[in-house]
Amino acid sequence: MNDIEKGFLIGFFCEQGNFGGDGRQPHIILRMSEDKLPLLNRLSVLIPNSKLNGPYSHGSRVYWQWSLRGSGLEDFIQSGLLESLKEFDASSHERYRAMVDRYFDSSGVARFRSAKRRRMTSSRGGSSTESV
Repeated sequence: MNDIEKGFLIGFFCEQGNFGGDGRQPHIILRMSEDKLPLLNRLSVLIPNSKLNGPYSHGSRVYWQWSLRGSGLEDFIQSGLLESLKEFDASSHERYRAMVDRYFDSSGVARFRSAKRRRMTSSRGGSSTESV
């Protein structure tokens, strides 16, 4: 990745980055209108193992969703590229660091792994899940 591409990514994540997770698995998600599809396609090329899904409709809005999870996200975190957010946008960097601090150890390895879940039904008709 060259310096222009790195700068593009930093600017893109400053403006559009959603850094979070579901309590077990971290993610970075971007949702953009369909006219931005070429940008999301370029992002998918620059960041291996990311996914582009859509189009989705919400009312009159049509959008695409780019996401990065799992080992691809772990590799991206370990690259340290988004630490540069702090030089450009403190609030974006704070959101990014909150995700990293919650889900990754100091070397960038994910603390949690998604476990397969199995639904169990009791004899009384109730159900619950357990990790297997």
